[in-house]
Amino acid sequence: MFELKTTPILSVRDIEEYIFCPRLFYYRVFLSRESFQKFWKEAGRKFEAEQILIIKNKFTDEFTFIEPQVYESRKYRIRGKPDFILKHKKFKYYVVGDVKNSNRVKNEFVTTLAVYALLLEDCGVTPVKRALLVLQRRIEWINITDSLREKAKYYIKAAHKVVKSGKIPKGNWKNCRLCDFREYCHEKS
Repeated sequence: MFELKTTPILSVRDIEEYIFCPRLFYYRVFLSRESFQKFWKEAGRKFEAEQILIIKNKFTDEFTFIEPQVYESRKYRIRGKPDFILKHKKFKYYVVGDVKNSNRVKNEFVTTLAVYALLLEDCGVTPVKRALLVLQRRIEWINITDSLREKAKYYIKAAHKVVKSGKIPKGNWKNCRLCDFREYCHEKS
């Protein structure tokens, strides 16, 4: 059973950040620290808009493009807006999509898609059987399996646990070289 009634609603982006590094998530949530790399966010938005246009045109025979909106789940205490949603014309299942300005498939990208699947299904967009991860040089189809859903639930609960406890979690040190807060974080370790 999912018991999160006493924690605030987190964004899907918050969960993705928690997966990347729990300590980074903590800093953003509790210390209101924002990323210093605004340029990368803007570049990402431009790339995302370009890729969504390509997706709209590429899959029109097989899928209907559904304009995404902000969804909110009371059950999971999460909110988010996927980059795009496709509905299979023949088999009527949904595909949730995320665009990443990256060359690699990363754990947090795949798990975030499963978080989106849980969110959409809890809001009545069901079933979400697959996901589409759009990267710089390729597109990856991902099956939303029961084990991937369980992994997503684990991370949602873990992020809410940090919010509820207020304790600084351990960082994911393998990601330090990619983090805007690495110098600040190591001072507090």
